[in-house]
Amino acid sequence: STLVLIQGDRHYVYSDAALRTMAVLDWPWRGLAAFALVPSPVRDACYKFVARYRYLVFGKTESCRVPTGDFRRRFIDYRPEEEEADPISST
Repeated sequence: STLVLIQGDRHYVYSDAALRTMAVLDWPWRGLAAFALVPSPVRDACYKFVARYRYLVFGKTESCRVPTGDFRRRFIDYRPEEEEADPISST
């Protein structure tokens, strides 16, 4: 599996998708977008290396994190009226 970013009628994969995503985040993540200056074959090799060993470095959990509070508002399908009725949300 890999990260795929769709912007308008274009799509990006591997390091292109990751760097384009980081470019719209706040500092310091935005600064990592400067790696776009590195040739894409080198960037993609690094991306695939990190992807292969990510669970070894960052660990793996049995379940996904449940978004709550302000983080939930960042999702495209966010509906404020559902927030009150959600028994999982702690806010």
